[in-house]
Amino acid sequence: MSDNGKRDKIKRFVEGTVMSWVNDAKTHLWAKCEKGRDFNGSGLGGGNFTIAAAAFISLNFIAKVYNLLTDKACKVPDYDRDDFKDERSRLSKCSCYPTLSKIAVFLRPPLKGQYDVVETTSFKKLVSDLGEDVPDCLSTCKVFSTENAPAETRRLTGVEAQNIWGAYRNSLFHKATPGCAIFSSEFSNPCSFDEQLAKFKRCTEPPFLLNRIKDPEASIPSPYVDLLCYRDVPRLAAWISSVVNDSQDNKIDQVLDFLGI
Repeated sequence: MSDNGKRDKIKRFVEGTVMSWVNDAKTHLWAKCEKGRDFNGSGLGGGNFTIAAAAFISLNFIAKVYNLLTDKACKVPDYDRDDFKDERSRLSKCSCYPTLSKIAVFLRPPLKGQYDVVETTSFKKLVSDLGEDVPDCLSTCKVFSTENAPAETRRLTGVEAQNIWGAYRNSLFHKATPGCAIFSSEFSNPCSFDEQLAKFKRCTEPPFLLNRIKDPEASIPSPYVDLLCYRDVPRLAAWISSVVNDSQDNKIDQVLDFLGI
């Protein structure tokens, strides 16, 4: 495969994977837009956890790919690809378990040994490296310090990025609940799904809020998951294409190994 072909393959895979999660999350937005206030009290959840999960799964994926592409010390350890292919081929021909044979083609090569692409490190690097070419995206935070003063918008610090990852991604996935508050939109009346989605995409507010009015030492910004999922994650998925185009050939091969494609 040509170098350009490899890069195009990565870009298609990353964008397709990320947008599958974003589109799943849009289902909850559509339901809230359709029902408005009637959605409350119906015995259904508002989708906050699901939207947050979609956002942080996507951010985790993008951050790891970005770290592999840009950090010289970050690499995927070797594994025996031939052994894996032989076993996958054997499973695909297994007549005793028809279902297993159908899903065998989707199995990805395993990673042996210590995996060097650390999630928290990757997210911190992504946040710290984002520049003016990705405006209002992921790396900014609105800080409320006093009740009478306007909020300050600034970049996230490395410590705050690490705290976000621990309080939301890790806590949500390992303890089944977020470590701090998650914000999302509610609608008093039914409204247009397309118009609301367009509003999120146009919005220039930061995707993280830090309330220090009651606790001046607070250091865990809360995510506004609608902005994070519907605006920032798709924007990052598109932006990563430029990173892929500018990456060295050996890094492209490492990402292909990581993705198993």
